[in-house]
Amino acid sequence: MPLSDPGPAGREQVAARFRGLLADARRRGCIDPRLSDGEQQIIAALLDPAGPSTDACAAIATALWGLSGAEADAGAGYPRTWAFLRDLARC
Repeated sequence: MPLSDPGPAGREQVAARFRGLLADARRRGCIDPRLSDGEQQIIAALLDPAGPSTDACAAIATALWGLSGAEADAGAGYPRTWAFLRDLARC
């Protein structure tokens, strides 16, 4: 987890990884059990028609925004992280 904001390029790397994992889960019809607990949680949130949960947002926020950005996003109810995951789920 980055302490500083990874920037757009870092967020795109995270997005690319999760787009691949999401496509794999859709193709297989299940989430790969070899993924970490956090990755499984995020993929489950991306597959959930209700949208990402607060727990899923908390699991990925630091990777997206860095520590201080994640704390600010958490304080506001994770709007940036929720939007990132919602957009990712639409892929």
